[in-house]
Amino acid sequence: MGDFFYLSVVKDLSKYIETLIDDINLDAKCKVSYIRKDHYAINIWVKDIRYGNNFVRPHIEEWIQSIINDYFPKGNITCVVNVRVIY
Repeated sequence: MGDFFYLSVVKDLSKYIETLIDDINLDAKCKVSYIRKDHYAINIWVKDIRYGNNFVRPHIEEWIQSIINDYFPKGNITCVVNVRVIY
């Protein structure tokens, strides 16, 4: 949370968000795209068939969103999380 002043000045935080997601060791490819002011699209491609379950994907999306909410005050950025499975 100490880096928030720096982060509030920087416009595009997509690489920073990617590093936060990489730290959770999901063994997935992640691409964060800056859409416009404070809006990001997070695309995650997981490699295991067990993630194809309609029950598991929403949990991954919620997990990613909770990580974002831990590092940014709630409501400062808006993220759309898409989880796709590579078979």
